[in-house]
Amino acid sequence: MIVPALLGWARARYVENPPMHLQELGLRLPTAAGEEVDKLCQRLSRGGNDPWNADDLWKALPKGKERKEQKQTSALPPLYP
Repeated sequence: MIVPALLGWARARYVENPPMHLQELGLRLPTAAGEEVDKLCQRLSRGGNDPWNADDLWKALPKGKERKEQKQTSALPPLYP
């Protein structure tokens, strides 16, 4: 249930080029969040009922959409100078 939720969050955050799987998401995130995604991947690959704490990942995830600097490249003059 956590994997679809994380990938849905990633689609909303990385609108132009969303990650297709958890490993790719982990590589794009800041270090702490990426490490938490790696822990989740390891836990999922082992199977079993090992406990995993989602709170650590939640705290490490960046909030909001990915920010990109927008450059003014339009040849049009400003609408309201």
